[in-house]
Amino acid sequence: MLITFILSALLLPACSDHERVHGNEDFQRPDSSISAGSDSDSDTDSDTDTDSYDPEVIDAVISHAAPEPAGCVRLDEEYGKYPELFAWSGTWFAFYAEGEYSTESTLELRRSDMDPVDFSEPVTLLYGARHVDMIRDEDVFLVAAARMYYVVLLESTDGSEWIEHEDYVAPDEPTYSCEGFPPVKFSKSEARSRYIAMGHDFNNGVFGCTDELYVARRSGDTWDVPEHIGDGDAVFAFERTERVMILSTFGVWFSTDSGGTFKEASGGDTTAAQIYGTGGTRTGDMIIIVQSYNYADTNHIAAIVSSDDGATWPVRIILKKSKNNNFTPKIVSYDDTLAVAFVLNDAVHVMTSPDRGESWSESGVFNDVEETGTVSRFSLAVSGDRIGILLESEGIFFCNGRSSL
Repeated sequence: MLITFILSALLLPACSDHERVHGNEDFQRPDSSISAGSDSDSDTDSDTDTDSYDPEVIDAVISHAAPEPAGCVRLDEEYGKYPELFAWSGTWFAFYAEGEYSTESTLELRRSDMDPVDFSEPVTLLYGARHVDMIRDEDVFLVAAARMYYVVLLESTDGSEWIEHEDYVAPDEPTYSCEGFPPVKFSKSEARSRYIAMGHDFNNGVFGCTDELYVARRSGDTWDVPEHIGDGDAVFAFERTERVMILSTFGVWFSTDSGGTFKEASGGDTTAAQIYGTGGTRTGDMIIIVQSYNYADTNHIAAIVSSDDGATWPVRIILKKSKNNNFTPKIVSYDDTLAVAFVLNDAVHVMTSPDRGESWSESGVFNDVEETGTVSRFSLAVSGDRIGILLESEGIFFCNGRSSL
């Protein structure tokens, strides 16, 4: 059966109890002793024992040439934000919000079936929406888009014309004093939708708005009221048989009863994403997290690997170290090939691996900083040997290139 998740949550503006427990303390030790889990003396919120967890930390094996960039083109007409890029069988889908004010902006979609890439004119999908995720669900495309306090579902057979579902997904009592627009994530699975998880901004009256993950079940053609499962900004979700894994910026939660109950996994700690740098993907029997963190005044881009559907995370691979600022790594997989992108000095760098992380390429720069300006956000997608970056700076730019693997 097909189980699909949509995840979301909001940025944490103030320090919560969970942030103090799962804070940057884990990244203040030398790399050889970094724990991907929480400190055993302070982790009272976890449902699993992380006391003995100690992952192997290794440097990436760099043995391939860097991907080759092919240039950038501007896509937005006015003022674009929140880029999301997806690719299927040579077709590229570029989503972004057009317009300076969120409640008045429009969610735009531009498609390309061409190689080299040549995008169509923009199509307006929704007003006042942003943070998009997209999957191919059997014979249809499904898109989840966040409006304030709830998520809207869109459906299309070919990606050109879209139908808006009437059933929105939201908790019972949204906290209207907190900003909405929860980032949403479908699970990456091959089964039919039975579950949806979404984020909800919660005002606790003391620390302000915090990030919380909720899960809802599908009953017939409607969604039940979401239930709270954990904390953080949703990044990635995966399901196989009865096991479900949810990756957020504050940890990894998993279920062994098809989403009935969730526990926090040993290791797989993602709290470095308090500087907004975490991504996740699946390739074969491996789930890989990428994250950014700072240790000893050096910024790191690292991959954390699990081979048991997210239950344990025994390996951390250091992909890049720099004294300069870097942030927001993304990772996608295509067959056995991995692509990781991150920002370093306003340039988007891309590294690739042909063997599911055993060896890596040098990093290739995909944008001209003088042309695109300061990068605020970006999205990564791969189709065959073609790599695409949709970035937000002084507008929305699509930059692409090819893997040299």
